[in-house]
Parts: sequence; C-alpha cells; structure tokens
Amino acid sequence: MGGYCLQGQPDKANELLDLMAGEGLKPDRVSYAVIIDGYCKNKKVDRAWEIFEGMRHKGLKPDVCVYSIMIQGLFCVGRSEDALKLFDDMKTVGLVANSYTYCIVLDGLLNNGRIDDATLFYYEVMDYHTHPTIANSTLVELTSRLDFFKERRSQLMEQLHNLDLNYGTTAQEFHY
Repeated sequence: MGGYCLQGQPDKANELLDLMAGEGLKPDRVSYAVIIDGYCKNKKVDRAWEIFEGMRHKGLKPDVCVYSIMIQGLFCVGRSEDALKLFDDMKTVGLVANSYTYCIVLDGLLNNGRIDDATLFYYEVMDYHTHPTIANSTLVELTSRLDFFKERRSQLMEQLHNLDLNYGTTAQEFHY
C-alpha cells in the first residue's frame, strides 16, 4: 500500500485495503494511516477524510499519528479552521498531542498566514509545558519557527512602509 501511495496512487492502495478486507484480513491503524497520508499528500483531503471517518465507523480509533496526518493534510490545502477543529477533537477524545503534532499545527498556522493565531498557540503550548510529553527540543523548535516568521513578517512590513506608493503619479494625472 505504501508503494502505491509513494507513486501518487492512493486509490490503488485503497483498493488493496478493500481486497485485504474481502479476504478476511482486518486492516489496522497503520494500514489506514498509510492510505490517509497518501490521499493527503496528493491533495485529496476530502477522500482522506472519508477514509478517516470510515476507520472510526469500523471501530478503529485513530491514534495521535493518524490525527496528525489528517490535521497536516487539512492545513496543506488551506483548511486551517477544519484542522484546528480536528486538533481540538483529538484532545476531546482523550489523546495528548505529541511534539510532531504541535509542530504540524504551528507550521500550518504560519503557512496559512495566521501568525497571530500561531503566536497564541505557541504561548498555549508554553503554558502547557508542564506536561512531560512536550520535550524542550519541541519548544526550541516552535520558538525558532515562530521567530523566523515574525522576523520575516517584520521585514516585509518594513519593505511595504519604505515603498513610495505615489511613485510616478501626481493628483493631476488622474482623469475622471
């Protein structure tokens, strides 16, 4: 299945999953994770969501890894609200985000231009740092990513302020 997904053919991987089920083999979370990841990487997030939901309807509870894959897929296609809702749902069902998941959410927010939300998220993670699953290296990683984007945003704002928006025009050049 992973080979098909790597070749950009998640539909064939899903057919193999169905074939396995038809032969009496019960696909596990890893099988579903591979298929969901394949669809997400091919920007077929709606199909990945169907597989994710189908997995849950079959009684297989997604773990943090499967949630992280789906969250990342949603962010990659610009569906940051859906990604954040899924992140909250993951916590609601009792799963604890890991370092990888925190980086996915922060990167997703930053890459979708939501720097203020990313900053707020970062500080929420910092407040939650008492939880032992959040390694110091994750906080360093989150800090460096956030600092990079803030610095880049600051540079862009400075460049915008330095632009002479009236360059080459005068009030007399406008005709109504």
